[in-house]
Amino acid sequence: MARFKKIALFADGYYAQLPQLLGLQRGFQQIGIECFAGWPLPPPEQMDTFVQIWQPDVVFEFDRTRGQLGDCVDSVLHVGWIQNHRNFGAPVYAGAGSSDLHYADLLPERYNFDTHTTEYKWLLPGADETVFYPKNTLPYLYDFNLCGRKD
Repeated sequence: MARFKKIALFADGYYAQLPQLLGLQRGFQQIGIECFAGWPLPPPEQMDTFVQIWQPDVVFEFDRTRGQLGDCVDSVLHVGWIQNHRNFGAPVYAGAGSSDLHYADLLPERYNFDTHTTEYKWLLPGADETVFYPKNTLPYLYDFNLCGRKD
């Protein structure tokens, strides 16, 4: 039996996060959790209204933390998953923090997280292969692939 009954997922307006958002939604639904997936991130006042009406147990946001929401969503568990250093020209870590759990794929210092006071875990991006998968119609240009980040 799942500990949480309702989870609300939100991703910012970056199109590449849609496969991850939909993959997480499908995964939560497969284990019996009612899951709402929203895109892009709503403004704080709309998020507060959504939480009051839908009453999720958890709000899980890509590239936003509770510290960036002002006084809203205090009534639920908040998870912030920081994936990008900058989105739409703005640093995602400005005002970041205060979520119940922070996930990221870079060192916490890169996001200005105080590792002595911030609950922080690693969570690398992935996708549900039934939602997002490579097309086999393009010819291969190289015989190897290197994936990673340069920071």
